[in-house]
Amino acid sequence: MHVFVFQIVEGNRPTLDPCRSDQPNRYDWLNDFLVQGRNGQDKERDGAIVYLSQDLKTELGRINLFSCGIFGLEPVKAEAGSESIRRVAADLYCERMQLQVPKS
Repeated sequence: MHVFVFQIVEGNRPTLDPCRSDQPNRYDWLNDFLVQGRNGQDKERDGAIVYLSQDLKTELGRINLFSCGIFGLEPVKAEAGSESIRRVAADLYCERMQLQVPKS
């Protein structure tokens, strides 16, 4: 099973975490799932939207995602002259979600 993780820092938009070694290649997934038509339940993936505090380490909560598929992918335009990490925006569907909040 492949897992993808989005990270959200208080108030920002979700982005795929580029540093995780278990991140699947999203372009390969899009081609396999959408173009080649290999999109059965066995090809759907689980994931999570993770909310982090400003220290980028403390998890404030997460939304676990189950049975997700991909139907679009496009690069996010970076500001001219910036040296930011290249990001992509993925269009996904999700069949089920579960809210998980850490115990205080």
